[in-house]
Order: sequence, then C-alpha cells, then structure tokens
Amino acid sequence: MDEPEYHGRYVDFAGVDALPRPTAPAGPPVVIGGVSAPARRRAVTNANGWYVFNANRERAREAVDAIRADLDRYERPAELGRLELTITPSGRFDAEAAEYYEGLGIDRLVLLPRADEPGSSRHDPVPADAILRMIDTVATTVIGR
Repeated sequence: MDEPEYHGRYVDFAGVDALPRPTAPAGPPVVIGGVSAPARRRAVTNANGWYVFNANRERAREAVDAIRADLDRYERPAELGRLELTITPSGRFDAEAAEYYEGLGIDRLVLLPRADEPGSSRHDPVPADAILRMIDTVATTVIGR
C-alpha cells in the first residue's frame, strides 16, 4: 500500500509515506515482548517472535514454560512458522549461561554491557572498553566453544 491509512478508536492517520519499504512481501518480522498472559497470547497468535527482557535463569525458565503452554493453548497460524524466542539475560554471562539458555530452546540472546563492569557506574554510559571486553568474552565463551 503506497499510502497506508487507518481510522481506529485510538489512532487515526492517513497519507503516511514510510521509506524504505519492507523487502519481504509480508513486511518485517514482528516480535512481541512481555511475559504477561496477553503479551504471550499475542506473540503466539500474531508474531514471528517473542522477547523477554532482563530475565535471570529462573525467570527465563518460567517464561519459556509459560509460552510453551500457550503454544499448546492457542492456535498459531501456519504462515507464521515456528515462534522464535529471544531473551536478554540478567546476571553474569559465560559459557555455562549460554548452555543453559540453549537448553531452554532460546533462539537468540540479546546481551547488554553491564553497568557494574570496571569503569562503569549505574548512571553513566558503559565505557567502550567494557563493551569490548564483553564482546571478547562472548566470542571466547560462546562462539569459540
């Protein structure tokens, strides 16, 4: 659609032109975030992926168990394919953590530099050298295994 239009209860727009256009006919993949029951249902029934932010191991396991139950509970349209699971883990990240999340069936981890890295503070951006150390750690503990 060259000029999308929508007139709803809370949103009303017309004549919008967004560039660049999606390269896939159905548009970009949609990922729904959140662990609430409605967010999980929306992910199962409408999205390509599901995302959980800042999950420690226990919370991650509970979230994955819940989404798996929802995959059994709600009908998933075949054209969506398999629901991809993405988590941003909290806590230290090492090879053991990578194996744990892999064992849960997580497709993708989004890793964030930690504010408690040397040279960082909670309120300041994480210094570039801390980010580079994190990249090195991931490269040696996960990719290099």
